[in-house]
Amino acid sequence: MHSLSHCALALHSRELPRWIQDLLASPPAEGTGVHPWLYRVACALKPWRDDESIEALLSATTHGTRRNLQREIREAIRNAKSDWQPGAPQHAQQFNPPASWPKRNDEMIEAILSEGYGESDLWEASPRRFEDESESNAQEMLAMLFPGNPLLCMGWQKDAFATRERDAWHRLKAPLQYIVPSPMSAPEGVTKDGKQSPKTNANTGPRRFLVIEFDFKPEACAADAHLAATGARHGLLHSRDLCACLLHHLATLAPLALVVWSGGKSLQGWCPVIGASEEAIRSLFGYACLIGADRATWTPSQFIRLPYGQRDNGKTQLPIYFDPSLLPL
Repeated sequence: MHSLSHCALALHSRELPRWIQDLLASPPAEGTGVHPWLYRVACALKPWRDDESIEALLSATTHGTRRNLQREIREAIRNAKSDWQPGAPQHAQQFNPPASWPKRNDEMIEAILSEGYGESDLWEASPRRFEDESESNAQEMLAMLFPGNPLLCMGWQKDAFATRERDAWHRLKAPLQYIVPSPMSAPEGVTKDGKQSPKTNANTGPRRFLVIEFDFKPEACAADAHLAATGARHGLLHSRDLCACLLHHLATLAPLALVVWSGGKSLQGWCPVIGASEEAIRSLFGYACLIGADRATWTPSQFIRLPYGQRDNGKTQLPIYFDPSLLPL
């Protein structure tokens, strides 16, 4: 696991991962999809190399006598950059439209799934485990995630929520599902519609955790079904195994302190980001989107699943991986 403050440097200086090397080593023949391949590889290379290096790599690995090849390469790099702009100002990062993030690249995901690292492996690797679903465990974890007595926004439903001091939440017995993964700076803020609310971007404090969620629905999406079949060939038999494999992969780039089961098919990974540069945080999230992460969790006030919360289907949102040594003070 790596410190996120060094994430941007690591992404640009480390050896290219095997799956990117494989992409570079297998360019399509002319007339069989060179243009989209150039764009996919440019997106894949963006976290690791500058534009000049990407152009050199693509030029060296693309064969044939294709007319205007260099122009196509530069266009692919330019389009990849417009999808993902590390280091943009803070206000632009918090309110990015979905199109500003890279599109999911299933070829990259398949290559990562070949590692065959599933949910049980993540559970076994957890430095600390809470073996039961007791209220004391839930309170202890919340205190470790948010020390002191900060204002926290939590919700029973997506449209039923409040912002209170952490200790006040302990006195409530009604089951909660959701939490904003950063302390709030004030009890209320102003929404985009000009209304007062306890849950807004305006009253969300500095980002404490970047939460990255993976979710696959093979029964409803043909592309997800194809990824599930790929995972099954490598021993990943359930949707949560696919999610665990991708989170384990991300943990080689940045600190992963907590993984929470949503009570459904998704897993949510909590990456501590206090003290990290905006470029590093954005680089990590952009790469996560490239391998299938949900873009919604970039929004500062976005609800995510509360560890040990109770989903409306009655299931407890259990932590399956926890490394308290990575938590910010």
